[in-house]
Amino acid sequence: MSPRSSTPINQVCVVARDGARTARWYTHGLGMLPAGRSVFFGKLTERVQAVPRPLLHAFWALDRQGFFQVEIFQYRKPRSRPRRLDWSPADWGYSMIGVYVRDLDVILGRLASLGSLPYTDPVGRPGNRQVCVPDPDGNLVELFERDPLKSVAPEPERPDLDVAVRSVTVSVPDIAGFCERAERGLGLVREDRELHAPDHYRLWGLEGARRQSTVLRGGGVALEVVQYERPEGRSWPEGYRLSDLGYMNVAVGFRETAGFDRSFAEAQAAGWIPHGKPLEAGVFKVMYVDDADGFDVEMLRPRSWADRLTGFAPSRPSRSSRGQVVGARMADPE
Repeated sequence: MSPRSSTPINQVCVVARDGARTARWYTHGLGMLPAGRSVFFGKLTERVQAVPRPLLHAFWALDRQGFFQVEIFQYRKPRSRPRRLDWSPADWGYSMIGVYVRDLDVILGRLASLGSLPYTDPVGRPGNRQVCVPDPDGNLVELFERDPLKSVAPEPERPDLDVAVRSVTVSVPDIAGFCERAERGLGLVREDRELHAPDHYRLWGLEGARRQSTVLRGGGVALEVVQYERPEGRSWPEGYRLSDLGYMNVAVGFRETAGFDRSFAEAQAAGWIPHGKPLEAGVFKVMYVDDADGFDVEMLRPRSWADRLTGFAPSRPSRSSRGQVVGARMADPE
């Protein structure tokens, strides 16, 4: 049976203290391809993000998927505030990404050489192990030895790469309400699958937790929506901004303007509130939207001809299984 069509999740964004360092962690450590950098600032960026007077550096990294990027922001203005000292993955917000890696032991060795050690020993039998490793800012990155979406993910564009982002976990106060808005307004598809069992909770320091979870798929990426009952998730701290450190949001992506416009209207009808009128910037059309509980999602329509300007084409050539060189753009982050 063919998987049901869905709007692809085509980006996850993380706010870092040192964008170049975090980009190297994803490329040199996890084995993704660098995809250049850019600078965003001024009133148009403020209109999209609702962050006051922003000035930020953006870095991008690509996995084996064709229409997906990891975006790393480093804010010069305003200053990014750290998570509270007693932050827990049960607290509201995007808390973890899950990454399939072809050779878990090799990746763990590379990450160790960059100073990142797993929080615990892996859980599971050889060939089906999972483990959590912190990125340079302590954000949770889970490594899957078995691809959890292999049967439903689109064919990879870069099959020579050994890494693919397969999940993003978000902790919410109302799982039913969030999922209804995400399905109806964003085009994500609910799937009858579990990414984690109770044995896995200790990987991120919540052994013995009690929670509900639902998986919503967007292309080759699953949004794992969880609601914690024990410990109970807490709202964002007073004064929280998208520019604060941690995972900012995910994006749902479109390759046609008509699809963006139709979904933007559907999102508003489902209760997602845009920061403003979509920004048409030539190389992309974009706007951030928030739901009733303040969870943020980016809606993004990058133009294919401008992929080298928007981080959807690699700066270092990748050779596919057919021997063809794919992409080339700006220099690697140093």
